[in-house]
Amino acid sequence: MTDQEFQVIDDHHEKEKVNKRMILLKRFITVIQLSKIMWKKKDLLLEGQNCGDWSTVQLASHQGEIEQGYVFKDYLDKGLAMDPAEYSLLHMRGRFAFSVASLSWLEKSVASTLFVAPPKATFQEALADFLEVERIRPNKWIDNLLYLAKAYIAVSDKTNAAKYLKQASELEPADDSDKEALAEVKTLMKKYK
Repeated sequence: MTDQEFQVIDDHHEKEKVNKRMILLKRFITVIQLSKIMWKKKDLLLEGQNCGDWSTVQLASHQGEIEQGYVFKDYLDKGLAMDPAEYSLLHMRGRFAFSVASLSWLEKSVASTLFVAPPKATFQEALADFLEVERIRPNKWIDNLLYLAKAYIAVSDKTNAAKYLKQASELEPADDSDKEALAEVKTLMKKYK
């Protein structure tokens, strides 16, 4: 086997690894979103009852979420190092940064005191990733446009927030996820015109 043939095979295996990692990352974010929904449902069911045992489970869960946040961010960064134009990874990293930046001072302090310090991120980092997705896939993804607007709202840039909300509102939803995002876009548009 020549070096060139070996390189072709090696490149193919590397691309296969990247694709598998991207699939795993997409599944991971879906699991995270579903677990948040399940925790909300559980909290509603147990409201008003003696929940002493559950508080221990929840504390352990929050510690696990923080620790997994570091792992998740590391996987996103590694995936983007292999393919910087992978828009879905950019969007997920932007959402990660947005979520971390959205934590209140109190939430960060409690997490640091009880567990480990949460990851650090800023709204500007989130904006950079969402804007890069928009550069790669202009005006095509409702969810990215929504998060662009939300990040601009977070940094008090109502003009750009309104711009991206309007763009998102003009797109046709492709699935239920898009329909949910579009409903949120319409709600935000009432406030940011």
